[in-house]
Amino acid sequence: RHLRNVRGFFSDYYLGTVFARSGAGRRLADRSVEPPFREMLRIYQRADGRAETSSENRDHLGWPLLARVLEFTIAPSAGSDAAAGISALSAAALDKPIALAYIGAWDEEPDAKIKGKKQTPSQILERALSSADLPYGFFITGERIRLIRRPGEGPRVDPRRRAPDGQ
Repeated sequence: RHLRNVRGFFSDYYLGTVFARSGAGRRLADRSVEPPFREMLRIYQRADGRAETSSENRDHLGWPLLARVLEFTIAPSAGSDAAAGISALSAAALDKPIALAYIGAWDEEPDAKIKGKKQTPSQILERALSSADLPYGFFITGERIRLIRRPGEGPRVDPRRRAPDGQ
């Protein structure tokens, strides 16, 4: 109930395979997901109430989540834009960024315009992904973690086939 496949980000076949209801597959997935989930919960509980602003949220929630749970390295390089809240992410063995992250304030909405700016946080991240020529980025707040694809990346989605919540 916490996951939504907005605009067909993942194929139905892939999701059916990952979240198979068979006994063996389900137990294997639970064993591999449980330790990182517990670490994510610890990070979240430590940040809750202490991370109201974007910079506090980056320090207490976003960066620890990206580093300790998802095992990214924060790479201050191509694609990073501290003023826009964008950080470049690389894998431990790589120097080149492979994704970007926008870490906003605790209750920041991904699709609501930022005061004094003409774009939403999602649009800022999408533009940064296009500029850095990277396919994926993370939008992280205290209330949401959203995986975002660069515009034009991935399969085309039929506009008549919409998610149940209208997205």
